Amino acid sequence: MASATDSQSSTAKPAEPTHFRYERKFTTRWPYREVIALIKRNAAQFREIYEERYINNVYFDDLDFGNYFANDDGIRDRLKTRIRWYGILSGLIERPALEIKVKRGWAGEKPTFRLAPFTMGPRFSSADAQDLFRRSDLPGWIHQRVLTESPMVINRYARRYFLSADGHCRLTIDRDLRFYRCPFPGAFVPRFFEPRETLIIEMKYACKGDLGIDVFSNSFRFRMCKFSKYATGINLLYR
Repeated sequence: MASATDSQSSTAKPAEPTHFRYERKFTTRWPYREVIALIKRNAAQFREIYEERYINNVYFDDLDFGNYFANDDGIRDRLKTRIRWYGILSGLIERPALEIKVKRGWAGEKPTFRLAPFTMGPRFSSADAQDLFRRSDLPGWIHQRVLTESPMVINRYARRYFLSADGHCRLTIDRDLRFYRCPFPGAFVPRFFEPRETLIIEMKYACKGDLGIDVFSNSFRFRMCKFSKYATGINLLYR
């Protein structure tokens, strides 16, 4: 099994124009090595494009959990706010990014904005988040949005990345999902997604390519599903 890189990456995304892509998610409890082998044997000729690395997210919501219930109720058009960085979970985070995840049915996009460095710890609070946003060069509409939201869930997992031979489809596989309530008094204590061996596979591709995607997505024999890491974290930590 490949080991995830736990050092901070220098490749966090800069602010850039984004476009809507389709997203399909699958879950499986097949052995990890077998899933990797199946992906590499797929007709789309997937190749690995990054080393496995840890991804960390802080998800935001309002005090009424509006983002959570929009997902739970199946609202077609919705937004989700998160801070993302790679590598270490806590300490000085040098290259964080703010992402506004926009969903419209099965399609989505992710406008991304650089944030100033900050220190992450178990007591990271709404006041800390607002201070970070004030120190960062963000558009006015972003400031208005984040003023009404607070950090609710910290999520961490290991991810591997693959790209089809024609470059049209990106596939990721996530494992070792951990969730933390935010803020968490004392040291970080994770809640793990159970069953622990569940893998999350996600395919992303341009909307215009949806007609041909079944050619290789059906060969996975995994169950396509709606899986939200944020909603999973809320269910684990707040219910």
